[in-house]
Amino acid sequence: MFVGVVLVAAVGTLAAGGGARAVLAVAAETHRADLNNWSFSMYERQTGWGSVVGGMLYWTCFNSVNQTMVQRYISLPSKRQVLYALAIFCCGAILAISLCVWCGLAAWAAWVQGGCHPAGKPLVDDRLLPAFVTWVADTQHLPGLAGVFLAGVFGAGLSSLSAVLNACALVVIEDILHGWLKLQLRPFTEGMLARGCTALLAVVSVVMLVVIAKLGGVLGVATALSAIAASTTCGIFTLGMVCWWVGPRGALAGGVAGALMAGTVSLGTQAAAASGLRAPPIPLTEQCMRNSSYVFLGTLDPETVFPLFRLSYHWIAPMGLFTTLLVGSIVGYCFDNKKQIKLDAELFTPVVWRFLPTEALVNAGDTRRALSRGAGSPPPSAPLIMGSVSAEIKVNTDDPS
Repeated sequence: MFVGVVLVAAVGTLAAGGGARAVLAVAAETHRADLNNWSFSMYERQTGWGSVVGGMLYWTCFNSVNQTMVQRYISLPSKRQVLYALAIFCCGAILAISLCVWCGLAAWAAWVQGGCHPAGKPLVDDRLLPAFVTWVADTQHLPGLAGVFLAGVFGAGLSSLSAVLNACALVVIEDILHGWLKLQLRPFTEGMLARGCTALLAVVSVVMLVVIAKLGGVLGVATALSAIAASTTCGIFTLGMVCWWVGPRGALAGGVAGALMAGTVSLGTQAAAASGLRAPPIPLTEQCMRNSSYVFLGTLDPETVFPLFRLSYHWIAPMGLFTTLLVGSIVGYCFDNKKQIKLDAELFTPVVWRFLPTEALVNAGDTRRALSRGAGSPPPSAPLIMGSVSAEIKVNTDDPS
């Protein structure tokens, strides 16, 4: 993936004419690289506060409790290596996003410097970059560039999709089958069930392409939809680490409320986008205004849309997170039975230790010691790690007769 994007960014910058300085100049002149928009309006699609606050909370929710990330964490032998892996992931994500942004700026600069010809007007949403790759390959006489870029896109997509499908299959087996239903099936049966779940989710993913085509760009749609599960799950875990008075009722109520809030806002914004709601167009240069036939696609008056459905996708995760925390803490305080909640100080963040009841401080470490005592017991299903199998294997030589 990185090879394809780096090639497109480098060759696209040269094809735009003038190098990186020309790309930055065009972006600044046409307000495509405006870093001074620190508006507090939650209705603007891209602002400084939305990207910093909303983006930080979204990535925190995603990287902290998302199943695909947690599986990567627990596969490493130590906490230090987990931190190293997370640092590498953050650097890679920043680099990948920066390269994609630069490709977009290079595509815009190439169109503006070309006189904003109507035949090359900016395409809608996610069709811009493929069109730019095709144009760069033709103008720079690089017929293999499109193939390299396409291979990178498929490689990145398949790796991410396989990780998500495997994580979902693991949740079905371990959390639902073993944890909730208390069922222990044969390893072969569990394996076939996991493969069936993976196949079903793959079919659903393909079918969802029809829905995605009716909505906005993939970035906004992916962020808005993934924020539903990420914000709710992170809110429930945060309740468990901070609010010692919250029990099952509070956690369940908070999770349902957060999912409903984030889901309503997310699906509402996508429905409004499908109906024609678009962000206001950014000004063009005078030459582009004379030569371009680009028409603003917005056909829906924003004032006629419910306010929550006009929110930027950056604020969906914070709304789901804070709704989960608020509703969960209130319901837990009013309806959970405090006497049935066994507190262990080590299960809470050190920030709230001074506020914990005496019982939690007395029981500090009970959970860890209980897990240590049970570590030697055999797992409920077939062991996947050979290190958990005893090194000494005894063969029964007794005569059955």
